[in-house]
Amino acid sequence: DPSGEYRGIFVKEWDAKKSTDGVGNGKSGRGIGKDEVISEIPWNLIIKPMNYHFERFWSCDAVNELYSQFLLRDKSPFAPYVKYLLNQPKGRIPSEWTLEGKQLLRFVLGQGVIEDSIALDLQPRIFNEGYERIWLDECKGEDNPMARAAYYQLTTRDEDTLMVPFYDMCNHSNDPKKLNTISTKPRHKGESFFLRAIRDIEQNEQIYNSYNRCNRCWFDPAFKDCTTWSHYGTNEVFGIFGFVEEFPQTWGFPVTFKEKDDKRLWYSEELSFCLDIDDDETLLVSFEHDDDPTDQALEYLKKNLARLEALGISIKGNETLKEGLPCYEWNMIWKYHESLMSAISAAVAVSGPDETLFEYGSNESEYSRGGHNNVNYGQHGNDNDEKGNSIYVADSEL
Repeated sequence: DPSGEYRGIFVKEWDAKKSTDGVGNGKSGRGIGKDEVISEIPWNLIIKPMNYHFERFWSCDAVNELYSQFLLRDKSPFAPYVKYLLNQPKGRIPSEWTLEGKQLLRFVLGQGVIEDSIALDLQPRIFNEGYERIWLDECKGEDNPMARAAYYQLTTRDEDTLMVPFYDMCNHSNDPKKLNTISTKPRHKGESFFLRAIRDIEQNEQIYNSYNRCNRCWFDPAFKDCTTWSHYGTNEVFGIFGFVEEFPQTWGFPVTFKEKDDKRLWYSEELSFCLDIDDDETLLVSFEHDDDPTDQALEYLKKNLARLEALGISIKGNETLKEGLPCYEWNMIWKYHESLMSAISAAVAVSGPDETLFEYGSNESEYSRGGHNNVNYGQHGNDNDEKGNSIYVADSEL
């Protein structure tokens, strides 16, 4: 926009008199009809590895190819796209943050903290890895600013090793009221990449794509083909893309603990749940496999919630610490902190046999546990919740 802020892609004009798919879904001069092809990106405009395969989701060759095009700059056959990528802001994802920003994020996430034989680590951990371990060690890549830019641009913008112009400008949402497209990547070399409308898109409406439509809380059974690496939960979305996604959210927590009667061995389990919000600002919690959190998992959540609350009081108002970090990093850490507290609070409040009144800080939030509500928000969005997910309701002022 005129201020220089990137706002995504919007439908401004659509002059087609009839839809191009032959079924008459187009709206002349008004928008894009359901099932319309929004864009077809030919194979020769896509930056891709020589070893492209439909079911290959990562490739060192893909980074090398993008790096080669970056080095060519204006001489690259993809020069306009390369210029666009090289002009993207840096330092937006945790892996690219300053050392001080990474240290504060690790501290907020409790990584390395053990309390009463429970490891309190919260996700994501991916920002500890990335460029050094994968690109330098595994791919044996060069270490310079251009190579670093290529690595981070590919890991945050590619579609399974493909760098697709125009398509990668779409912002993310899984909100059924916002999400309006689905993509289809080439099955074979030489084929085009397609972006289609999954509903009517009105003029001036933003075009959204899902960055993680294969997550366990995916809601739309009509588009559940998951031959893609887009399975990230909300934790990973923050770690890989550097933002906190809107509702619906998919949370996963690795619970590691020692049994009280056996202090020799560490045990691990995964706590997963979906979190959504309805029109009345009511939080909806859906535990995977119809299972309440185990005693250890519930204790893990409660300890983390108390720890996060204390950090919000003791550190968030520390102006000296704030001045030592880039503003963006500071704000994103506390935005993610807030989303963690909301998610964990809701999960704790609806767990256990009784309704729970849970208090923390200066806010008091009442959560009531519902029965098996018929909410179309189970795994892959089955109307009858065939995966056995239970839907709970949390009334909250969060």
